[in-house]
Amino acid sequence: MGSEIRNTLPLKFKLPRVDTLITLRNKVTPCKKNNFICRYGRILDLITTPIEVSALVALSQYYDPPLRCFTFQDFQLAPTIEEYERLLGWYMKDHPPFTKLGEPLMPESVAEALHLPIKEVSLGLGPRGFARKFLEEKARTLEKEGKWLPFSAILALLIYGVA
Repeated sequence: MGSEIRNTLPLKFKLPRVDTLITLRNKVTPCKKNNFICRYGRILDLITTPIEVSALVALSQYYDPPLRCFTFQDFQLAPTIEEYERLLGWYMKDHPPFTKLGEPLMPESVAEALHLPIKEVSLGLGPRGFARKFLEEKARTLEKEGKWLPFSAILALLIYGVA
């Protein structure tokens, strides 16, 4: 068996804007941060994690799209659910992921998850979901009003959208 010749592609990575997310994260007091971590895991740390573009470019050359993992000379590297649990500090046993994939998104269920009135959710929910600008403005408003539960739900949604 000879070694395979890999096609290397020139890649460009667009780094996400996280300045507004950092501002929102800074509004979270230490006590509220503990509550946030209990609800959503340690995803607040994802905002400030430095991104090594050169490492991403190097690793992307070994990514195998059909297998959805990295392959190094007959060795597959893919994080397990347990590794994701340790990285994020969020245990899948307690929170089943993506339970309703493929079903249409109902404003009622989104309103319940975000702790917001259905009317507000219906105004911001478009065919492709929420606009980031809408969520950022809503989070600022909720923070000023002192509504912690919906603020934290929207902040988590923003972090997942960027990370």
